[in-house]
Amino acid sequence: MAVQPINPNDIDLSRRVIGPPPDFVISLWNELILSNWNPSSKQSYVSFRLLDTRLQEACDNVALAVEPTWHDLTKLYVERGWIVDTLKAPYEHHAEGWVFRRK
Repeated sequence: MAVQPINPNDIDLSRRVIGPPPDFVISLWNELILSNWNPSSKQSYVSFRLLDTRLQEACDNVALAVEPTWHDLTKLYVERGWIVDTLKAPYEHHAEGWVFRRK
């Protein structure tokens, strides 16, 4: 068999082949975190639907297709010092949204 099923250990490697997200994608995530920051609860909620809409708009402006991995960059934010809770949407294949809190 020439093509082999993917090994679970290769998942992170296969995602890295795509490369880092463009700057405008990180800027969009940053903007959503900042605009939804609640100073009293010291957290920010980012909705998947709003993120998806904004990614589509941004990609239309630069004639790119939305890369599915751009919908969940939370690992990058955890590496930068955030606690990120993923809220699961019932009956959906994606998250409902994410809550960002300071460590």
